[in-house]
Amino acid sequence: MWSNAIDKEINELLAHDTFIIKEDRKDIPEGYQYIPSHMILDVKFDGRRKARLVAGGNFTTPDEYDIYSGVVSIESVRILLFIADLNHLLVIAADISNAYLHGRTKEKVYTTVNYGELTGKVLIIDKAQYGLKTSAARWHKACAGVLLKMGFKPTKADMDLWMREKNKEYEYIAVYVDDLIVASKDPMSVIEEVKKIGGFQLKGVGEPEYYLGGDIERKKRKDTGELYTKISAKTYIKNVCEKVERIFGIKLKNYHSPLEGGYHPELDQSELLDEDGISQYRMLIGSLNWSVTLGRFDIMFPVVAMARYNSMPREGHLKTCLRIFGYLKHHAKGAILFDTEIPNMIGEKLETKYNWSQLYPDAEEKLPLDAPNPLGKSVKTWIMWDADHAHDIETRRSVSGVLVFLNNTPIKWHSKRQHTVETSTYGSEMTSLKVAVEIAIELRYKLRMLGVRIDGPTEMLGDNRSVVMNVSKPESMLKKKSNLCSYHYCREASACSIVTYRSVTSKQNFADCLTKALAPNLLYDLIKPWLFRNDLG
Repeated sequence: MWSNAIDKEINELLAHDTFIIKEDRKDIPEGYQYIPSHMILDVKFDGRRKARLVAGGNFTTPDEYDIYSGVVSIESVRILLFIADLNHLLVIAADISNAYLHGRTKEKVYTTVNYGELTGKVLIIDKAQYGLKTSAARWHKACAGVLLKMGFKPTKADMDLWMREKNKEYEYIAVYVDDLIVASKDPMSVIEEVKKIGGFQLKGVGEPEYYLGGDIERKKRKDTGELYTKISAKTYIKNVCEKVERIFGIKLKNYHSPLEGGYHPELDQSELLDEDGISQYRMLIGSLNWSVTLGRFDIMFPVVAMARYNSMPREGHLKTCLRIFGYLKHHAKGAILFDTEIPNMIGEKLETKYNWSQLYPDAEEKLPLDAPNPLGKSVKTWIMWDADHAHDIETRRSVSGVLVFLNNTPIKWHSKRQHTVETSTYGSEMTSLKVAVEIAIELRYKLRMLGVRIDGPTEMLGDNRSVVMNVSKPESMLKKKSNLCSYHYCREASACSIVTYRSVTSKQNFADCLTKALAPNLLYDLIKPWLFRNDLG
């Protein structure tokens, strides 16, 4: 099986004219550098054997500007899947075979290999072979050229999320290196167009099931029969938990919360880990971080808290990370269901139509002049924000938590220790609100640049009534001068009708799970409506 995989790789390289073959090194033009190549072997998730000939790009020093190549963000992929469900678009994924070999390298390098008919030959690398530092950029340019010929344009929401208008609707293509996700009324016609214009060979064409480590399911609502998306990290969690159990020789225990209620890692005084322990700890943190990226925001606060000790972790920190894995293993079914129904907003709205013209006479939302015409259904945006004042016992810095929704779907999550030490609960909550307003402005820009119509201001829900009142009512005065900039920033956003504010109780504030370690019953009440829902309808 390995031999067949290696032969297949060599044949692909020859079919794509990757090398200019020479018989002797004397035939190599002046100025070319020799680099070694080696074969990488891997077993894919479905059991297939994969071989890849990789050039020793670490021996070269190309210009830095020639290296950069972007990929679509996971947040943009979530927004794309939501738009697809909202406007009843079909979604197809595809993988471009030997993608890099469709670009030409500018690097002057040659190599030798000991495989098949290339044995003993001297090979000038002509195509963007895997391993060269500039190959990703060369492929990115080649792929962009194909999409431009098809009439797609990169969006300013994400330069690797492309769109075009067709039949008074938008079609989208998300590009993550050689992985494509197409959202369209007729995505297969777009796929055929990609194959024809680009000359690409595509594999794995079909509804996305497993993308960048995450599980994607397309299901039907029980009430309407409409398609909706369900994303989770179930397979990734299963694989990584098995790896952790194998490395540490343990069986992960069942915990009902990732952290013990009220846990503070800064108080841990256990022994410091040795070099091997530090390496293992960083591996655990990296794996947990990717679980958060794939949608498990219920562990975001614990992971962010533990990641602060990457440079000098202790034995107690390592045990805590294993506890988080134990929680994930036994609660792996957590998933985000893309619910496009308009939400019934909770909380008390303290403001009415106030006249802000005296305080902010020029206040208006700055709309992007180059935004595409909005097509399709409108979207309601709302955000929950929270702060835990003086959470860090050593530094007394607070923690901000922000949970962002499109209709009834959580789409973005933020948990971070604040940069400043706030002397009051009010100050920490105001700082958190400022971050939430910035996220709201960013999200509104992204949606507009994707051709999505936004339904009114973004609703901002928080559980600190004093802060909500201060930023909602023009006559409300600020007593803390240190919060002056955040105070005016949030009030002007309200004057511009970018946001509007609501007051909720602490039990209603779902962002609370992003600011502190909660007991199992409190945590479950907050995350159940968004991560452990039954099927829609």
